[in-house]
Amino acid sequence: MEIFQEFLGMLIFIPFSLIFYILSLEKEVSISNCLPKFRFLIQLFVANPVVQYKHIALTTNAARNYFFPPNNYWYGIDWEREIAARKNRYLGWQLTLKIATYIFEWRVQNRIKKSKDYIELTEYAYELMSDLGEDLIFVSSPLFTHPDGVKAGIRVLRKQIIFFAEKRNGLVFNQIPFLNSRLVLLKEYETESKFNLFYKPVIQSKFVSTLFMNEGWVNSNGCKTEKYYAESIGKKIQHKEI
Repeated sequence: MEIFQEFLGMLIFIPFSLIFYILSLEKEVSISNCLPKFRFLIQLFVANPVVQYKHIALTTNAARNYFFPPNNYWYGIDWEREIAARKNRYLGWQLTLKIATYIFEWRVQNRIKKSKDYIELTEYAYELMSDLGEDLIFVSSPLFTHPDGVKAGIRVLRKQIIFFAEKRNGLVFNQIPFLNSRLVLLKEYETESKFNLFYKPVIQSKFVSTLFMNEGWVNSNGCKTEKYYAESIGKKIQHKEI
C-alpha cells in the first residue's frame, strides 16, 4: 500500500514539477539544463528524503559558489559565455531545490500521518534532525499574525527555509510538514500547548544550534515564546536584516 501511495505521489508531483520547469524559462533556465535534474527529484520519492534533499541543497550551494567566484578567478576566461553557463547551471539547481522542498514536505507529511500523538510526532522530528545532522537552524516566523494571512505566512517561512537550505547545505529544520498535523492527544497531555509538546523539545535538542527570527516576529507571541526559551537555554539567535 505504501509503495502504491509513493507511486501515486510521483504521478502527481512530476507533472507539477514540469510546470515549474516550464515557468522557469522566465528565469533564463533552459529545459535541457533542467531535465537531467529530474533524476534527483524522483529519488526523493524512492530513497531517504533527507539524504537526497541534502544532496540537492549541497549541489545548489556549490553551483552558487561557482557562479560567484573570487574576482581573480575570471582571468583569461570568456566572460559572457562563462557567466551565462554558470548562471544557467545555478538557477537550474536553485529551482530544483525549490521543487525538492515541496516533495520533501510531502514525504514527511505522509510519514507523520501515522503518528497518534505528539510524543510520536516529536520522536519523528528527532529522527529527521538526526539524519540532517547537528548545527541546524530553526526558523521562527509569524504565521497566524502575518498581515496577509496564514498561507502567506507559510510562503514566507518556506522561502526562508529554502534560502538556508541552499546557504547551509540543507542544515535547516523544516517545520512546515508539522504545522497542520491533526493528532488525537493522549488524555494527560490535553491541557498542554503544542509549544511544550513539540517545539520546545525540538528547539532544546542537541541538533538545533540557532534560532532565526524572521521578519515580523515581534508581532507574534509564538515567535517571542520560542525566542525567549531559546535564549534561556543558550541557543544562538539571529535576526533577519531589513
